[in-house]
Amino acid sequence: MTKDLTDMELADDLDAQLKLITEAYARDGDAYEVDLVLSHVSWVRRMKRKGWFELFAALDDDDEDADEPD
Repeated sequence: MTKDLTDMELADDLDAQLKLITEAYARDGDAYEVDLVLSHVSWVRRMKRKGWFELFAALDDDDEDADEPD
């Protein structure tokens, strides 16, 4: 389920965030894997809170309107 989500979608889906974290703990509780998942979820949530996803989306929209260089 969560592998198909973009980071922006993950930021909006608390259930998917919880699932990622619980799955990391369930797989032997490997400290490295748990740290990676916790860091990624924290990063995604921080990006959303600070408005970075909206900024990137606006930049992508601007790129579509730009003329192709000759």
